[in-house]
Amino acid sequence: MSNQYTVTWTVDVEVMGDHKDAAQAVADLYFQERIAAGEHGSACSFTVAGSDNFPVEIDLADSLSDLEGDDTQ
Repeated sequence: MSNQYTVTWTVDVEVMGDHKDAAQAVADLYFQERIAAGEHGSACSFTVAGSDNFPVEIDLADSLSDLEGDDTQ
C-alpha cells in the first residue's frame, strides 16, 4: 500500500517586483524550462510569502495570474 506525502521546498530569493516575479525567478533558476514557462500539467504552482509572511498562491500556467489574497490592487 502506498503512502501519501506533502513535500515542501522553500527557497529565499530577492527580486525587484511582486510575488509573481519572485515565483518566476525561482522557476527560471531551479526548474526545467517547461515548468518555468508555465506548461499546464507541470509543477508550476507556488506559494510565495513576502517579508510580511502573507502567502500568495501563484500559478505560472496562468499568464494573467490573479494574486489570490493580494489586497494591493
